[in-house]
Amino acid sequence: YTTKTMETKLKVWSRGQQGKNISDITWEQLHEFINTFLVKRGIVIGTMKQYHSALKSLFKFMVGKGTVVANPMDIVRINKRTMSIEQLEPPEKVPFTHGDYKKLMGHFKLVRSKRMRVKQDYRTKFWSIAVPLSYASGLRLSDCITLEFSSLRPKGLVCWTIKRGKRVMIDWGDMKMNMPFDS
Repeated sequence: YTTKTMETKLKVWSRGQQGKNISDITWEQLHEFINTFLVKRGIVIGTMKQYHSALKSLFKFMVGKGTVVANPMDIVRINKRTMSIEQLEPPEKVPFTHGDYKKLMGHFKLVRSKRMRVKQDYRTKFWSIAVPLSYASGLRLSDCITLEFSSLRPKGLVCWTIKRGKRVMIDWGDMKMNMPFDS
């Protein structure tokens, strides 16, 4: 998580702690915040993990400074049984929408038409291939950049994602191959 994400989460938590000494905060209060307050607000599991991580880091820092004796977040767990199915299911992530795709491809057409008399820029060629591949496969553009010829397999496309560090196999049939690559 970014520093800004942690700061945002800690600000939300601290609003309910005004006038309290941080060394007086108990694990029960933190458990209540994580498993009751956030659940009632409809916070999804990924965001709840961010709150948990931010609070755990804060109290770890406080232990190091000698402000608190022990980290109360060490025993606070997220109770998934109190969460709705909507809160537990991760939202579908789309690298970019069809509208974004059309806008990007329109830009490449514009660049190509401006350079008709001049040899096409290799960067324009690259991106005019990478963007449709990203849209069709669901990969991030950064993952498309790292693809190698050995990534192409008879059953699909294999790559190691940069952000998650995981091996991903995308079946050719799962790609949006019916969409036009030039519009």
